[in-house]
Amino acid sequence: MKLFFNAIKAVLATAAFICSALLSPPLLAGTMPDSGSGIAMTDLALITTGSEHHLLTTNIHVASQKELVFDFAVECGLLTKTEVKSKGGNKDTSVAEATVKINIKVYDEDGAFVGYAYPGGMNDDGTSNGVTFCHRTQELSAVFQGLLSDEDGNVCLKLNPLSGLITIDEDCLRPEEVSLLLSTMNANAFNFVTPNLKQGTYRIEVIADINTGGSAQEGSYEAKALLGRASLIVDEVRLIKDDDGQL
Repeated sequence: MKLFFNAIKAVLATAAFICSALLSPPLLAGTMPDSGSGIAMTDLALITTGSEHHLLTTNIHVASQKELVFDFAVECGLLTKTEVKSKGGNKDTSVAEATVKINIKVYDEDGAFVGYAYPGGMNDDGTSNGVTFCHRTQELSAVFQGLLSDEDGNVCLKLNPLSGLITIDEDCLRPEEVSLLLSTMNANAFNFVTPNLKQGTYRIEVIADINTGGSAQEGSYEAKALLGRASLIVDEVRLIKDDDGQL
């Protein structure tokens, strides 16, 4: 579900709240009045993995040499499960990882990419350098002797005919198992900024990079990420700059 806010007038200043649906097309030049703020909201984004997931989009018209300040908030949830199996005193380890990073992209009225809001962007290797909204590494290890009976209930013992000693038949042992599952959900927010924008209309897109993975030996792992209700508030401001025009 997407909530849309019509343009309203703020006291002592003309300000419009503009809200558009997910992946709304860029506005054409001259079709949008000057606006001091923009907002976009959604109830549920996604449960998935991979890069470049578009969460929210809004448009705003700014005056020359202004900055855009973004306040993005989202419910960020992670599920990680690790299971290990061990017998004969051997150590078994499973690892599950999940990460959600957020970037904000800015496009001009012609659809050309202006840049990423700071902080954020991409690393040289093509991975996301966005703000980490949630991350978890879950590791589980165990060293067990094993169950002393097979699936038919036979005791895993054997007689050495030479020494007469009774020992454990390790080939008969069944692995002991233990698993751990964690599922959390919390709301996080972060502020971004794009400086020194020229006059014009801009399209703002919030991008989520979700990565999950892990490793297992005898056991198994599972990792998922959930993004729930989210909101984006965009404000046009004029920030104090140095002599060279930098913030």
